[in-house]
Amino acid sequence: TSFPQYILVDGIDFLDDNSGVKITYANDKETQTAKLKEFNNEISKIMIKCGFGKVSKNEYLLNVYSYITKNFTVDNSVTTVFDTVLQKKGMNSTLSGLFEYLLLQNDIKASHLINLETNSIAKMISMAEFNGQKYFFDVTSEIEEDSGKALKYFAMNTARAQMGNGFMFTDNSSADVIEDDTYSKLDSSTSYQIKSSKVTAEIKGNDTFEFNLD
Repeated sequence: TSFPQYILVDGIDFLDDNSGVKITYANDKETQTAKLKEFNNEISKIMIKCGFGKVSKNEYLLNVYSYITKNFTVDNSVTTVFDTVLQKKGMNSTLSGLFEYLLLQNDIKASHLINLETNSIAKMISMAEFNGQKYFFDVTSEIEEDSGKALKYFAMNTARAQMGNGFMFTDNSSADVIEDDTYSKLDSSTSYQIKSSKVTAEIKGNDTFEFNLD
């Protein structure tokens, strides 16, 4: 998971005497300060809306997932997390990167993964801890399929998430195999609601699935 503000840095060079580094910024000081302030303000707004410091980490994670899938759109011309925050749109790598970045701000472990389709097309998804267990999360697919109305791509195990040729971290190391299928019913969800830290999801076939967030 990257540091979104890197887009503001033009270069980093070691000093000749190796006493430190020289950082060159991409904009003048005034523009730099304004852009950083705008980004930080947007991140703070999202975190507050998602209950940062007021709800459990499990509920915060779901709130972040819900906020992104309902308020952002997919646009492959937006290629950085920084711009995704400001423009409310982005490609799968930046949308999943934003999800991970917001979780990390609340000390929730999150990682960036490559999900390889059978046609060798790579799609970025996330791995994060939820209820003490690692799961896969795909905010981009949720946006594309139902605009955040359901939880089809929330808390997935490997079998539910895998698109073809498996997963790897961005450093090419193999990803964990997740077998837990506690939330597998969400694959057929059509809608959900949160009330008193309890989630009730409507499942196709006139069924429901409930789970607690505390």
